[in-house]
Amino acid sequence: MHLHADSRRADKWERIEFRLIYGVVFLLFFCFAVLKRLLPWTWRSASPASIGHRSVIGEAKSAASASVPFAFMA
Repeated sequence: MHLHADSRRADKWERIEFRLIYGVVFLLFFCFAVLKRLLPWTWRSASPASIGHRSVIGEAKSAASASVPFAFMA
């Protein structure tokens, strides 16, 4: 029974850790997306994210969802 409680605590910590990392990365990509929108059109890169018309939050969520799982590979 004691091992089961330790396992649940470890799972809970991993979920908290994932959410913290996701939140920090999301905020970072959100700032980049806002800065990208503030740049003149000619200075923006021709990245695939800039081709489609997504919201700033959509861009940040997409970038965070694509990059955060790599932190947990090992």
